[in-house]
Amino acid sequence: MRNALALTGAGLATWKVAIRTSFDKKIYQYASLYKLNPALVKAIIKVESSFRPGVHRDEPKIKDTSYGLMQILYKTAGSMGFLGSPDPELYDIDINLNYGCKYLRYLSDKYDKLDDIIVSYNAGKPKYFKSGKYINQAYLEKVKYYYWLYIIDAIIPFAI
Repeated sequence: MRNALALTGAGLATWKVAIRTSFDKKIYQYASLYKLNPALVKAIIKVESSFRPGVHRDEPKIKDTSYGLMQILYKTAGSMGFLGSPDPELYDIDINLNYGCKYLRYLSDKYDKLDDIIVSYNAGKPKYFKSGKYINQAYLEKVKYYYWLYIIDAIIPFAI
């Protein structure tokens, strides 16, 4: 496998396209508003919705639905002060980012460990197997993979 930091030419252009999105300015705006690392917000969006603002996912076990870029649950948005209708309002990029980042800020204030914050965004709170691994370990690993990818991009911006 090629070292990502050694990419040149067409490979570098592909790398840059893969990590830059049309939502970056808004992600940075809301991350800054809630004093969050934009790389974390972006990584969660990548895993939750693959940057597709119009997606939703029914969550029958908890009788709720998650919406938009950050896949914010309707009940969670409500707990953060959202008073609107989930459809179409939680699909709105600004509304979704606002309440998703507000919830992520709440979790960041509640938990000290980054891993606990990430798994709680997905599962409400950290939950473990007897082995000590998180129940949603695969989710954590995906988010952290993209988190570090976006951190590297912020530290070493590639110029074409």
